[in-house]
Amino acid sequence: LLSEQTEQENGKKRETDKRDELFDKIKQLKEQTEVEPSRNVATEASRQKLAEAGIRFVPFYKAVAFDDALTEKECSRLESQMEALGILDALIVSEEDRSRVKKQFPEYADLMLNVTGVKLISDNSVGFEDNGTKKNTSKNPEESSRQTFGLKVNEELSESLKKETLKILAGMQVSGDLFRLDSDGSFRHGILEGRMDKEEAASFVGELARKRRKEQLLNEMQTEYEDVRQRLEDINAQLQVIDSRLQLLEQEYKALPGFEGLDAAIDELRRCRVETVQAEETLRDQEKRTRTQEEKKNQAYQKMLQCCRALPYGRTRKDYETAEESMRDYEHCWHE
Repeated sequence: LLSEQTEQENGKKRETDKRDELFDKIKQLKEQTEVEPSRNVATEASRQKLAEAGIRFVPFYKAVAFDDALTEKECSRLESQMEALGILDALIVSEEDRSRVKKQFPEYADLMLNVTGVKLISDNSVGFEDNGTKKNTSKNPEESSRQTFGLKVNEELSESLKKETLKILAGMQVSGDLFRLDSDGSFRHGILEGRMDKEEAASFVGELARKRRKEQLLNEMQTEYEDVRQRLEDINAQLQVIDSRLQLLEQEYKALPGFEGLDAAIDELRRCRVETVQAEETLRDQEKRTRTQEEKKNQAYQKMLQCCRALPYGRTRKDYETAEESMRDYEHCWHE
């Protein structure tokens, strides 16, 4: 029972820690405006420093949105491709702030998107410098990018970040075979290529997707929280049963004869053994004396038979009593 109790107590501690951890995560998620991709501590610290310094930046997944013509499956596949390439949560920094980051924060631990050589000629065209010569690649870079990758610029961005995003999308388009996001899930970025797909819906690109992902995570965590809570109730019930059984055993143990009673019983047993030995010795002495007296009686009887053989009396008790009475009468007469 004690071993089982220890095991249940350890299980209770594990489940309690898990419950408390889930409670904190649920509380933290509820306080967040929307969900964000998982980041390491160094990246979080870098972004906090950039924000405190007034650096204007936005993660790529917040800078773009899916084209309305894409299906849910196509959106999910495209997001998984960008995540695999490492550009989904990479930062877009305005051109004027990008140089500040490198100068003021050389130790920053993060990813930034920067398309070298792409210039925004006007609001409707993008230029790409090839060997020092500027070339127009599109009169409508946003439309061209949308047709290629199914992405468009988030219109809620500031003008500087919107222009930088346009340049990045256009730069992806004019990179030729060095950068691909194909509809079958395959991709290439420089020397890196592969294929990615996922079953669940997109989680980060688009405000609606982030809200949906937040609700999904909350539901999953709350379901897990309820499962942990139920397991804790089961463990507490088992511990109550064990505690009741231990209390019963303790009561039964207390009802057993104590050591003081046992010592008294042992002392009484020893005393009885001593008295028994003494009684046996006394009995042997009495038996010995009895045998001695029997031998003396037999000797006296034989002597009496020899002495009284000539007398006219029998050998019974009554005859001896009669003879004794006659002797007294004779003695009485003699004294007179």
